[in-house]
Amino acid sequence: VNKSDAILESFQPGYLDSLNIGFETLAKINPQLVHTSMTPFGSTGPYAGFISTDLITSSMGGMPFVSGDEDRPPVRISFPQAELVAGSQAFGATVAALRHSRNSKTGQHVDVSEQIAVMWTLMNATPFPQLHGTDVTRAGAFRKRGPIDARHVFRCADGYVSMNAQAKTLDGFIRWMSEEIEIEKEILGFNIDKWNLKPDSDPNGKEASEFKKVEKAIESFLSIKTKMEIFERALSAGLLVAPCNTVEDIRKSPQLEARSFWIDVYHPEFGKDITHL
Repeated sequence: VNKSDAILESFQPGYLDSLNIGFETLAKINPQLVHTSMTPFGSTGPYAGFISTDLITSSMGGMPFVSGDEDRPPVRISFPQAELVAGSQAFGATVAALRHSRNSKTGQHVDVSEQIAVMWTLMNATPFPQLHGTDVTRAGAFRKRGPIDARHVFRCADGYVSMNAQAKTLDGFIRWMSEEIEIEKEILGFNIDKWNLKPDSDPNGKEASEFKKVEKAIESFLSIKTKMEIFERALSAGLLVAPCNTVEDIRKSPQLEARSFWIDVYHPEFGKDITHL
């Protein structure tokens, strides 16, 4: 403890105190010590002692509520996002506490809650009740924009791509379309910066109809392009479009290949090499 700058742990709240090696005890030995605790619900409060899993803390943080299709139950991301996000926030908070410790000669207890860590990932949703008087809801392949559901996943020639069609880069995408196909003047003149669609706008009004026409043109244009064609143009022109990769796409990624992400390991029980991370 005397030689340590920080301790990071994920025991249940109170466990280290029961062993007489909690923060208060260790701080007497090393006043500059930073003690970071990562727990499902934090070290205090009525839920502090609850046992949890990533599914529970993700749900309590609100992530599944905005994940999935509107007409189906909420879904979770299969990878343990709550734990990973909490870990990254614990890292950042620990570094900040270490800087404070070196400047003030005083350590502190960094209390990281997985539930709150998940809430910090929902900055696209949490302001809505205060700003617009409504909640962001699940929209699947779409995204709520005022009264309309704007498409975010588009079919292309060999799969799907994800595109933010309401971003400022839409102008660049319209320019790309105009280079290769003839498009209507109304679409060519569409300016996303001047598009003023509000939560209470008419879903069949002028602003909504204009965007739906642009979206239809994008849908038609992307349907004849491959994922790689779209991605290469996105990279060169700074467009917010990316392929929805399959496992096979990831396996063939030139970026991962260049970084030797995949290696072949011989398995005697199979009598051949098997590709691993």
